[in-house]
Amino acid sequence: TDVIQILNHLAEQEARLILVRHQLHGGVEPYTQISNNLSREINDHYARMFDYFQANPTLADKPVYRNAMLHHLPNLIHEDKTLRERVWSMPRKIQFAILASMVASKLVYTGDDSQAFADMVEAQLQRLPKI
Repeated sequence: TDVIQILNHLAEQEARLILVRHQLHGGVEPYTQISNNLSREINDHYARMFDYFQANPTLADKPVYRNAMLHHLPNLIHEDKTLRERVWSMPRKIQFAILASMVASKLVYTGDDSQAFADMVEAQLQRLPKI
């Protein structure tokens, strides 16, 4: 039932976003087109995230990333110690796929592009040496 709940939650998020975008486009863009666009956005983010995790494999070992992986999986897995431990022994590509999928869907369904942009600008400015 956890899997059904996860799928229902994602479907609700997508439906809400489709309605919001439909309104933003003046009600002229078909719902199916908006849904296709959302899928493309998620797939584009997924590809970038997967490549990023492959290029930075040690990120998946950090507690915040491990926690994110567990949040993306059914309760059965993260509530059972044996199953939870199996997640960490899965091939890295699968771990990266789980992370990329979670981040990609979050970016599209709940993301705030302006905040992501602001965070990116802030990160770049923080890299400058102090004068």
